[in-house]
Amino acid sequence: MNGFVSDILKELVYDYGQSFKKLHLMKSYFFRTTTVTITAIALLGTVSCTKDVNLPEQLSNQDIEMTLKSGNSIEFATVHLSQTMKAVAHLSQNPEFRSTVYGEVNKHFDGDWDVLVQSLLEANYGKTSVPALLSKNPMGVTLESLNNSLNSFKGIEEMNYYPQIFIPNYSALLEEGVIGENSPIFVIAVQDGQSELIGYQLSEKGNLTELPYLINEKIAFSQEVWVISINERVDKDAQYKKPNLKTTHTGVKIENMTVKDHKEQWAWGASEVNIMAWLKYHNGEDPWGDNSHISTSYSPSGGDYQGTEIRSQGFSRTEVSNQTEVTINLSLMSSWDCDDYVYDPVVYTYCIFEYDAWPVDRENVYVFVGNGEYVLYLYRSAHVNYSADKIYGNLINDSIPSSYYVDGYDVSESDIEFNVVVN
Repeated sequence: MNGFVSDILKELVYDYGQSFKKLHLMKSYFFRTTTVTITAIALLGTVSCTKDVNLPEQLSNQDIEMTLKSGNSIEFATVHLSQTMKAVAHLSQNPEFRSTVYGEVNKHFDGDWDVLVQSLLEANYGKTSVPALLSKNPMGVTLESLNNSLNSFKGIEEMNYYPQIFIPNYSALLEEGVIGENSPIFVIAVQDGQSELIGYQLSEKGNLTELPYLINEKIAFSQEVWVISINERVDKDAQYKKPNLKTTHTGVKIENMTVKDHKEQWAWGASEVNIMAWLKYHNGEDPWGDNSHISTSYSPSGGDYQGTEIRSQGFSRTEVSNQTEVTINLSLMSSWDCDDYVYDPVVYTYCIFEYDAWPVDRENVYVFVGNGEYVLYLYRSAHVNYSADKIYGNLINDSIPSSYYVDGYDVSESDIEFNVVVN
């Protein structure tokens, strides 16, 4: 077994060994939070007013360490995103702060309608006005405690994560005159898969109150909702770098793609459809030297089990809902030919998936390439992958099914379609 697969298998065994402890911890956490959700649902038919709620308080440094060691990453993220929401909600009462948020969101800096909370604090307005504004916060979140929560997402599994404000359907709501008209609804988005989230608004006393109904996509697309969540696109230095997809018109490429399943819910924005890929010979050996032209950014051993985004702006909810075919011209290899007849054909393995940031756990899939060999992909997602398979490069071996030939290779599955061509 090659070193790459061996290293990942070790990590996979460790993950499975931790899973039972995580399940027990998460079970106890969700039992504690179920009463809040049930209260919100019950109020739908009986009460029309809101009520004050007690969101999770700031953890001490010792509690933070114990929470992470226990593996209860969901509770950890919920606590610190709650603290962030308290601060952002209080600041939103200030017209200049809201104007700053809208200006930054309008930049569409990472392809979606969001802004990092850290960026707001680092802006001129944040440096001069935020400390004084937060000192009057009735919910008790100061600038120091806000920074503590933001910094708590750094150094996790050798990655830094950044809370953000995401405003769904921002451009359409702006055009309709909804943006800035009323106080926003606030929600926390921690773990993808929830179509309805508990909503909060500010009371006259300046405290967050729980709304008597859950927030779904229909509400979020007609009212101004601020989603406090973890950004899924910036790197560990809070920079968004468009993926180096080498979209040249030479070699082997994915030409067109149709994403037919959102997989992630509305609160997480556009679908981040990512790819991991690895080149193999049909006998399972790794090709080296001039025979390997695959971009290293597609490597399955990439940071945070993320791979590379197939399309820098993602696939919008409208595109997915309408099953719009998008031309992407994603270069898989700049050259496909292999010089050594003995090792033909070359096998291109891949895994295409919806990427979700921590605290989401990792999924895994095996792609078998022959001779008992395989590639194991570990990717971070709350969902089953879109497609994971192999494409044979050369057409020398007649025993290989023609459906696997690279030129004209088509994938049509329930949640994705794409074609691969040589040109």
